[in-house]
Amino acid sequence: MKAYKINRLENKNTEIEVLIDKNTLKKEYEQAFSEMTKDLEVKGFRKGRVPKNIAEKYLDKNRVYEKVLQKVLPEIYDKLVKKENLKPITNPKIDLIKAKEDDDWIIKITLAELPSIDLKNYKKKIMEYNKKNKKVSKIWVPGKEESNANQSEAETEEKKISRLNEIFNILIKEIDCPIPELLIQNDLQKKLANLVDELQKLGLTIETYLNSKGLTIDQLKEKYKKEIVESYKLEFALGEIAEREKITVENKEIEELLNQIKDEKKKENVKQNLYYYVSLLRKQKTIDFLLNL
Repeated sequence: MKAYKINRLENKNTEIEVLIDKNTLKKEYEQAFSEMTKDLEVKGFRKGRVPKNIAEKYLDKNRVYEKVLQKVLPEIYDKLVKKENLKPITNPKIDLIKAKEDDDWIIKITLAELPSIDLKNYKKKIMEYNKKNKKVSKIWVPGKEESNANQSEAETEEKKISRLNEIFNILIKEIDCPIPELLIQNDLQKKLANLVDELQKLGLTIETYLNSKGLTIDQLKEKYKKEIVESYKLEFALGEIAEREKITVENKEIEELLNQIKDEKKKENVKQNLYYYVSLLRKQKTIDFLLNL
């Protein structure tokens, strides 16, 4: 990496143009070429013993350069992340701007960084909402204690879910959290691809689906984008609240979780993915915090 230029765009999208000098590329090309010839089989020569001038006829240069980039790009990216103190939340998008043989190359790295989150008056608004909607009335009918207890319990759970959904809506509307466009586009492509796959399994086309819903493809994309933005705003908000309120998962809570799992294979799987399960526990504790404001 000889030089680079960083451009911080709106909504925490970041573009970096990097120049890779030709000497570095030449050195890496020769090394990649040498490694690839070890597995090259050409009639009349033993494997790994093909002369360079012969190997050049059989090895596609594009494949060699692909191997070069697979080695060079992660190294460049890691250095940039550390040097510029970047906080990426997506895999980088790589574009070759200039890639002429025997010359310097220019690549563009596009990434989405963790957005800044302004929670504003979220706590006050949720507290006001909870004050009005927290209590659940219980109806007692003589001779029907058990059935009414079950009914009341069901109503309480239903009310809790309804209240939680409204709390989430308050958070989404109240907070200021710009979602990077790269993040939105990545998820949008996945949602559209998943929809097409599901429709194909049913023997339907995207056109048939859109007609049945009375939507155009642009309207569907806007609908998906709205869902994606709201989902990320909520996710980031819950994370920020957990940080501010110092909501953590204690060791004893992790032990309790593991003790509840009797199947040893499942328990081992949870241990191997403990970070994921701890993050779920922390999120649940954050949700409980909001419900009890």
